[in-house]
Amino acid sequence: MLLPLGLIGTTDKFVVRYGQTSAGIPVEGALSILLDTHGRLLEVVSTAAPSSELGETEARVDAAAAARGALAEFAVRVGSRGVLTSEPKLRFCRDEAAPERGHSLVWIVHVGSEPSVGGAGPVLRELHFSARNGALERCFDPVMHFDVEGRVGAWITPGILPDDGAHNAIAQTTCSPCAVATCGACPPTACAVPASAPDPNPEIPIALPDLEIVDEFGNVAHSDADGTFHLPGHSPRTVTARFRGRFVTVANSAGADYSLTTTLVHDAGNRVLLGGPAPYVGDQTLTAQANAYWWVTRLRTWLREINPVDLTWEQDAYDKLARVNVAQTVNGCDAQFISPGIAGAGTPPETWFSIGGGICGFYPPAAASCGCCGESNGLCTNKANATVVVHEFGHWLNWLYFDLPTSSAFHEGMADAWAMYVTGQPQLFPYFCTMATCTRSGENCRQYVSYLDQFVGDFHRKGEVLMGSLWQVRSRLVAAHGRAGESVANALFAAWISAYPEFAIHTGIKRRWVLLDDDDANPMTPSPHQAAILSGFESHGL
Repeated sequence: MLLPLGLIGTTDKFVVRYGQTSAGIPVEGALSILLDTHGRLLEVVSTAAPSSELGETEARVDAAAAARGALAEFAVRVGSRGVLTSEPKLRFCRDEAAPERGHSLVWIVHVGSEPSVGGAGPVLRELHFSARNGALERCFDPVMHFDVEGRVGAWITPGILPDDGAHNAIAQTTCSPCAVATCGACPPTACAVPASAPDPNPEIPIALPDLEIVDEFGNVAHSDADGTFHLPGHSPRTVTARFRGRFVTVANSAGADYSLTTTLVHDAGNRVLLGGPAPYVGDQTLTAQANAYWWVTRLRTWLREINPVDLTWEQDAYDKLARVNVAQTVNGCDAQFISPGIAGAGTPPETWFSIGGGICGFYPPAAASCGCCGESNGLCTNKANATVVVHEFGHWLNWLYFDLPTSSAFHEGMADAWAMYVTGQPQLFPYFCTMATCTRSGENCRQYVSYLDQFVGDFHRKGEVLMGSLWQVRSRLVAAHGRAGESVANALFAAWISAYPEFAIHTGIKRRWVLLDDDDANPMTPSPHQAAILSGFESHGL
């Protein structure tokens, strides 16, 4: 190719470029030879790969698997379903950020969305999956944007402990699992009080997915899974953010809903942090709004990560509303899901989370459940924290998946299971009242009595049979398979809620899990994870 540099007062040049393939597969890189007009060599530049670096040329993962992985990853990162914009292509690529790694054989997949997603035009992602093992190696936006880009986050309490408002230490107590003989409360000898801290669960900045960002012109964008958002145009741009997205809106009952208005002064690299820069000085009412938004969107993301085509959440006729900092009344140290069946026909459902601060309000104070220590006494803590939020929205999902309008042992046990599976641990509602380490635990020992027994008495206690069984299945799968066992448990849980119209606890649930786990359509042979499933349910008499 002629380079007409004589036009600028120097001499013309020629460049000869060679591409590279290996067994017909394109290799990222090239060999460039620069010559003068007399054919004299000026320079040779190579970004090609030596053959010894390329290795085998046969893909162990096929194109269809790469395409499925790309669609699933796109749904998680962008928050919507995507479509393939081209067929997967096999290529040897290098990691520009780590050139020492050399070239690797990858499937390149392009996935796009509809233009309306996020209010900022079409979304496109290029994803690179290893052709050796199917692992995601790169995911990036290949489009050159003429817009304003930023990332949004908020101050969240990351663990399962409540935010105590005044940031005073709550006496933290640990408890060993109960023996059957002590079911109902742990023996005092199982409890220990470690040294306290100024704040048992300090807030940290965490990126917020799907948060609504609005600029002064009315343009609306929603952040992706990493908190990144795009608005059309150029900086500076004045934007407003609230704890509101497409999947949940948070309302503050203790005052005005929090909002932040700020100016984005750059076209890229802007940072928006609800609650302000460090050090965080927000009070418990602000933390409660951030916690509720984070954990509800985390619940929705958890579902979509397991099954990207499950649209139950999106097809709900009602917008999800989390009302936080609700004034505490006598016996009002509580959180609740108010379904249309309770509030009245046509009334939108809501979830309520009390602000706490007063006495716990249980008379007489009830002993903590098996697997927890202490009693329901002391001070009421703010209920907008991890397991409480997921439990109450678990009731909402029970209503959607199972059409369960009122409370029951099954309803309560399932809501507990949502909270345990999403947070990945068995302790529920730690320090709901400051004198109890938790209110219920997946490590409980409650046994199934009979089908009719679940319909009388305390539904929360009777539901421990189901939540304990589901946790024990997960625990046994993790013990046998590590992190892969966690994925198996999550997949079976998500499949079960979609496949069966359950409404009560019964011994047939375990067989349904085994059937979902089946891999050969032969009921005479065990399913791959049958032992863990059966032993988990049978540990509670199911």
